[in-house]
Amino acid sequence: MTGDTIKPATAAAAPGLFDSGYARSRKELMAVIDKMRACGAAADLDLPTIVVAGNQSCGKSSLIEAISGIKLPRSVDTCTRVPLEARLRQGVEDEPWTCDVKIRQEGSDKMTTEAGTLEQAFGPRLTNPDTVEDVIRRAQLAILNPSVPSKDFVGYIIPSEPEEAPLGSTKQLNFSSNVIVLEITGPNVTDLTLVDLPGIIQNVGDGEDVNDIKVIEDMVKGYIEKDCLILLVLTMKDDTKNQKALLLAKAADPAGTRTIGVLTKPDTLIEEADKALWLAVAQNKKQHLNLGYYVTRQPGADALLKGITFADARKQEKDFFATEKPWSTLDAEGKSRLGTGVLVSFLSNELSRHITEKLPALGDQIELLLRDAVQELSKLSEEVSDNPASALLGLLTDFETSIKQYVIGGAGHAVTIQAINHIAKDLKIEIQKTKPAYFGHASPQPIPKYGGLQPRTEQDMQRELRKLMEDGAGRMYLDHMRLHIENCRSRELPNQVPDAALLKLIERSTATWEKLSVRMLRSVEPVVKQMLQDRIAEIFGQYEYGRLPSAVTVIVNNVLEEIGKRTLVMVTKLATMEPIPYTKNDHYLDSCQPAELSADPAGHAVAMQEALAALAKIGMAGVVEADLNKLLPVDEYEAEMQLMSRSTAYWKVASKRIIDNIPRCIDAELLTPLPKAIRTALLHQLDILGTTGPERCRRFLGESPSDVHRRKDLKDRVERLEGAKRAIDSFSM
Repeated sequence: MTGDTIKPATAAAAPGLFDSGYARSRKELMAVIDKMRACGAAADLDLPTIVVAGNQSCGKSSLIEAISGIKLPRSVDTCTRVPLEARLRQGVEDEPWTCDVKIRQEGSDKMTTEAGTLEQAFGPRLTNPDTVEDVIRRAQLAILNPSVPSKDFVGYIIPSEPEEAPLGSTKQLNFSSNVIVLEITGPNVTDLTLVDLPGIIQNVGDGEDVNDIKVIEDMVKGYIEKDCLILLVLTMKDDTKNQKALLLAKAADPAGTRTIGVLTKPDTLIEEADKALWLAVAQNKKQHLNLGYYVTRQPGADALLKGITFADARKQEKDFFATEKPWSTLDAEGKSRLGTGVLVSFLSNELSRHITEKLPALGDQIELLLRDAVQELSKLSEEVSDNPASALLGLLTDFETSIKQYVIGGAGHAVTIQAINHIAKDLKIEIQKTKPAYFGHASPQPIPKYGGLQPRTEQDMQRELRKLMEDGAGRMYLDHMRLHIENCRSRELPNQVPDAALLKLIERSTATWEKLSVRMLRSVEPVVKQMLQDRIAEIFGQYEYGRLPSAVTVIVNNVLEEIGKRTLVMVTKLATMEPIPYTKNDHYLDSCQPAELSADPAGHAVAMQEALAALAKIGMAGVVEADLNKLLPVDEYEAEMQLMSRSTAYWKVASKRIIDNIPRCIDAELLTPLPKAIRTALLHQLDILGTTGPERCRRFLGESPSDVHRRKDLKDRVERLEGAKRAIDSFSM
């Protein structure tokens, strides 16, 4: 290819070329995609577009020139080395032709551009198509030399011989995925968006990087594997087997549903066999594509040297197809696919259809991606504040508040208190199991002994009583109780029950209460510790890089351990007080005297009622139970029954007290002071307010480089997607 190109027609174009008949809605559709692409949404979404792909020297640049009406750099040193996005928009008839050149950063090759810009203007607006080629050269140099601010290349004078380090560049790229954007508006411009990619190469020259082959191929794959329309440019000057672009297009679009074939350089066909071969392709009989093939013919080298206009180029193309076989002999359907004009018309309509089809799904995809990005961003640690001490104090306040909510156990924060309530219930069940098992009659006789049944001896009774008192559990009968009273007797008067008898029974029934109380405390502590660990993860978890969660965990565990020790002292004190009889609630104590300890309470009551009824029949209706009780002899086990009754009554009073007091003590001594104690310890031990506080806080709140990078990526994505959402929302209104 020579460096010459078609001379643009600034006032007149080929008849019919730009008469695509776009409705206003179609123009708005294009504008929506333009806005989405301008905000960089192509990095996250498959935006509807037409991607031009072909081998190097396939006539791709000539085709782009014919469609866009501008000249492209095509010399060896300035051929397409970056994606070129041409946004062609038909303007108002009386308005002049304009072109805005921009640079969009999309690849991993970071450029020195203005902060926060997705698309950066490259120089002023152009009003002469003849000036576009040089601006594209400069923009490409700016992209390929990322160490130099891109704005420095706007006025760069391109030397006749390429410089190794233009403007002192310290990094030069052979190719880049960053994009040159051309926004071309004019009365004779078709509404169309094309992305022209570097031509695919299969070998490199001396001194060139062989890796460039794969770089270009990967770039082409990256574009055409998206849900775009593929404009596949094939030159008739070479066999299809030698054109890798065809293989890549088929791999990306196996069904051929979104690939449009364009056959170029039909004037190079000499042999009839070659003409027949390519005619079969043009007629979609070979290398089948659902959207078929178009054939275009661009001016040759001689015409380019003479400065042929675009209008004349289209006229020559029309004359060529009308006179040259086999094209001139095609039927109407075949001829409808000949020429640049019909190709442009088809592309504009097909792109419009493609956008209309994809836009609703794009809206849903944007909503989903935006929600996911915002959610992921919320999980990252916040950026280090300018006032880290204040930020950390805020976190400590949040931490204290969160702990309080779980200590109080309000709505949504009741899990810890609910778990402690279950533990308290277990304590109650275990305390209730310690109720004395007294029976108001003598122990059953005889007992298994010496291989048979033998009467109890005094030695048997003593042995049983000793075991009952030591174990603190088991059934005690009246004869056991009588023996117990005798064992406790010392200087008491005859028939007087020793005080020690009651004290020992109380000690027996409360012997395990200290152990049970401590067990409750030990069961509560892990629940509280887990709650605190969960709160640490919730409030401080995102600051793992600065080891803040670890530092907080050590301090919190120490506080919990210290408060736990103090609580243990109180719990133990309360539990050890209960074996010493004490109550001022004599009314409740009296009400707890069990009636069922009499020798035969049920039978006695029945007999009493029968006796009273019989007396009433003989005229003694005024007699009551108390009168008959005076006639009864004194119960020989009266003392034992009274002792059982008093012991049981006191157990009821004490058990209710400890069932309340131990959980209440744990709540008051362990849970309630915890939030404030933890905050005080954190303030002191983290040394937030000391002279080194700000630096320590900054270190605690520091984030990993990966989080910094991830946050920037997510913020950029959110910005892109929000821009894309605004574009769709504006179209929907």
